[in-house]
Amino acid sequence: MKMTVSRRVVLLLLTLARIAGGLRRRPQRALRVTRGGADADDERRPQALRALAVPRGGNDDENDEPYDDVDDEADDDDDDEARAAKAAQRWTRRAFEAAQRGRPRAAAHAFEKALELTPDDAPYRAALLINAGSYLAFSGRSADALGPLKEAARLAPDDARALHALGNALHQCDAAGDALEVYARALHAAPSPDFPPNAPLLNNVATILLARGERSLARGALEKSLEIEPHAPGTLFNLATARYSDALETRSRKRTTSQASRIVVEASFSPGKADDDNDDGGALDDVLRLLDAAEPHAPPGSPLRERVLALRACAANRVPGRAALAAADLRDVLEHGAEHARDARRRGAALLELSRALQDDAAARRDALAEAVAVLDAAAL
Repeated sequence: MKMTVSRRVVLLLLTLARIAGGLRRRPQRALRVTRGGADADDERRPQALRALAVPRGGNDDENDEPYDDVDDEADDDDDDEARAAKAAQRWTRRAFEAAQRGRPRAAAHAFEKALELTPDDAPYRAALLINAGSYLAFSGRSADALGPLKEAARLAPDDARALHALGNALHQCDAAGDALEVYARALHAAPSPDFPPNAPLLNNVATILLARGERSLARGALEKSLEIEPHAPGTLFNLATARYSDALETRSRKRTTSQASRIVVEASFSPGKADDDNDDGGALDDVLRLLDAAEPHAPPGSPLRERVLALRACAANRVPGRAALAAADLRDVLEHGAEHARDARRRGAALLELSRALQDDAAARRDALAEAVAVLDAAAL
């Protein structure tokens, strides 16, 4: 029976609880190859190769032609298996070289050749499939990556790297429930609680949980992720987002029923949703500390930095004495933010926040408010 979404979340909760208590350290296990029947292998192997087929159209770069199929490096070994293994390694090196040079057609072709030379029961086939599938996902072909990565997880069901990569591809394909199940298996297979790939994995888990309103569980995943990688800006931002929503919720509970009914707290950018009641137990100060830590590590000009500044402005706007800092962040976002330039509603919301921050400058406040009304009116047409 297919696991329901609620059961997946319970499974993940149990896994995270195990992590919080500390996993028993165990040595990294070698890839365990499981062999199915010949019919199953014959069915799966072409699927992985089809995924790596060079896409037709979309790339006319004459410098991105696939490598010649002739392998001109001779081997002196008499063993056919050893010769095939060395040839597969050469094609794998070519694949990575092509990927680094921005030649996706050549890289996909080289991975395909390496897989053709690799027997289904070779102990290194799973690692090759992980590399090929991860490359496809990184290149924006997440759906194509699922075939190789599912085969890798079948061949090496206890390999955390295979499960990490498969979970990421499922997440990118918007198969959130399946991704959670695979992520839980990956966390269980990790060789130690501080296994470095667990940090981005737990951040991905939290992103899914936040979208589903599971903020408490998401916070646990994010806090564990930051124990492994303390300066990850995306993780710091997601934790700040969850705590910002908690702070607004705390404020709303302190209001009368009629006041609270007007407020919808979301785990996202929520400008203008809170009043001037600042009794949140210092939660917004914690949010600001997280965002102050994230900002230096967010790449300049990136959507992440834009979101960090926007959320920091919203939080600062609700803490006494931080209005000038909020205004500075909002001006940065409005002047340089690509998302706020594209999205009129987002831009209008930021202008409303700016008008709130400019309480001591009546003329500037009036101009910001007028521009916000014009932008939002135009977006409503």
